[in-house]
Amino acid sequence: MMGSSLGCRMSSRIPQPASEDPQLSPNGRLESWKEIAAYLRRDLRTVQRWEKQEALPVHRHLHNKLGTVYAFKHELEAWSNNRQPQAKLPAHSHRAWHWAVLVALAGTAVALVWRLGTHPPSGAGILTRRVWSGPDTDRLGSPSPDGRYLAFVDPSTLDLAIRNLETGQQRRLTNRTDGARAGQAYWPVISPDGRHVAFSWNHHSFFDLRVIDSGGSNERVLYRSADAAVVRATGWSPDGSQILAVVRGADGAHRIEAIAAAGGGARVLRKLSWREPWMASFSPDGRYIAYDLPHTAGHRSIFLLSASNAATGQDVRLLEHAGSDLLLGWAAGNRILYSCDRTGTWDAWMIPVADGKAAGEPVLIKKDLGSVWPLGLTRNGTFFYGIRTAVTDVYIAGLDVPAGVLLAPPASATLSFAGVNEYPDWSPDGRYLAYAVRRTARDPAPDTRIVIRPVQGGEPREMFLNLEVFGMIRWSPDGRSLLVSGADAENRNGLFRADVETGRVTRVVERADAAALFYESAWAPDGGTIYYKLKDGYVEPARLLIRNLRTGQEKDLLPSVYRFDLSPDGKRLAYATFDQTADHLAVLPAGGGPPRVIYHQPRGSGRIVSIAWTPDGRYLLFSRRGELWRIPADGGPAMRLPLSMESLRQVRVHPDGRRVAFTAGSGKGEVWILESFLPHI
Repeated sequence: MMGSSLGCRMSSRIPQPASEDPQLSPNGRLESWKEIAAYLRRDLRTVQRWEKQEALPVHRHLHNKLGTVYAFKHELEAWSNNRQPQAKLPAHSHRAWHWAVLVALAGTAVALVWRLGTHPPSGAGILTRRVWSGPDTDRLGSPSPDGRYLAFVDPSTLDLAIRNLETGQQRRLTNRTDGARAGQAYWPVISPDGRHVAFSWNHHSFFDLRVIDSGGSNERVLYRSADAAVVRATGWSPDGSQILAVVRGADGAHRIEAIAAAGGGARVLRKLSWREPWMASFSPDGRYIAYDLPHTAGHRSIFLLSASNAATGQDVRLLEHAGSDLLLGWAAGNRILYSCDRTGTWDAWMIPVADGKAAGEPVLIKKDLGSVWPLGLTRNGTFFYGIRTAVTDVYIAGLDVPAGVLLAPPASATLSFAGVNEYPDWSPDGRYLAYAVRRTARDPAPDTRIVIRPVQGGEPREMFLNLEVFGMIRWSPDGRSLLVSGADAENRNGLFRADVETGRVTRVVERADAAALFYESAWAPDGGTIYYKLKDGYVEPARLLIRNLRTGQEKDLLPSVYRFDLSPDGKRLAYATFDQTADHLAVLPAGGGPPRVIYHQPRGSGRIVSIAWTPDGRYLLFSRRGELWRIPADGGPAMRLPLSMESLRQVRVHPDGRRVAFTAGSGKGEVWILESFLPHI
């Protein structure tokens, strides 16, 4: 494939910010007051005063200690761009100042009646602005062509919904009336005329592509195929006749398809094996399709494909360099907006395209835009994007379970990469804590690693795994390896054994079915048997299986499990499940047999999201709604323990029985816009 030799060079037409201290965090986060002050080139007292008096966007970790703060560079820059420093007034001007304030407030009230994306501030330059935040924010939505509305998935109902960004009013377009099994909406995209919304609907592990009128009527299925494990709409053609979608086949291979918006079939534009485009989009003239795709380990590139002769045409790589380029969208005039990481941060760039290839030099639009997910561009060129703002970390607390007493408050167990750690597990001898670092491929330095931290001091050790993604971690009984769920470089899902000394990864279990997803697992004390939950796509609860590692034989143990854990002696298994009326916690023999329900709660009381045995096998710990509870393993009253944090989950009890490790925090997000950049190009 031939492409442009242009890289992410800076254009002299864009003024450059002051150079940054190379010792500051390169991932868009500043991890202390010292780093924040250095980035803003002010002393500590000044930036702390700005936070109190001028709403400097500084965040605190979940344990709320004053010294453990963090900030995002793009938020600080947006605050700085929009900040109006107060001038000192002479004493005799106070009365005039009061009148000026009243006039300014009146003007502000008028200005607040704004049409989002239709009149960016003249002369204000390129701006970033937050337009939506809060617990229900969906950072994977889609803006309307005029920028006034956002289609999103309501996290409380899992329905497709529309939000008025001016008033904050929301309304549902779909209505899930049959509980969790009725399915849920994913990945909405609004049509160019704003009259329709294309979205995916998942039900019983099966995805189809649907369209509904923006008023909530006339819902219809456009695309359904036995060879489509997942279908995700990414955009419409300019004339609204076709919907572009990324499809994951039953064999795990991805492809880009154009689906007729009025019904009548789909055509495959490009087959891509296991590699998945994050974004694919029609050009404004409808002649080309741009998409991004991995081309080397850890790096992605943008490719151009002819929409008319996709079957015979050759894809062209837009830019040739060693970094990563991520497609953000097309702007008017057939210009591609993209982000690039060659400078160590994700910066926004734009480049003109003609005849299916780059047709000019790239122009820097916004330095350090951050790790963002593109939502779309409006007609006037306002770019909507989502960011992740929540902190997810591993914590350790001291706990006397039988007495129900907190011995030590939660403290962060992580020493670096704050906010992206989860899945803790203690080694069998209690000397180490292992946890996963989940830095995404949209970060400047993507990786998949496990940190093994000594409990009694000493330097932690990092294991870099040859896996694309991974999840739950479980130590082997001999402490020499870890059982990890995830996917390999060819996107094959399975369970893998990672050698603690060498980091070498070997496959233990895999499934050819692309809809088969692995999550929780447990290792029997003999080391020769594992238990694992196998999800059929996104369906919950799911099957629980038992596998003999020596013979390879396995059998289904339970048909419907949400969370589970194996007792320390390997003789009993506890699991949580739910139905239309209630959530249940039950115990049964590890080899199978009739379960005994020891706890149940009405549906809506909070999903049981974690189960853990105490080392002596006397108690089970479970978490719901950020609270930790205790119940006797043989049955009895449940007791709430004095430990709670936001989204407390993944609880693991230390072998001494007096410490617990857990994950807390959630993947909240915000929606921002980048505006007023087209006139500067």
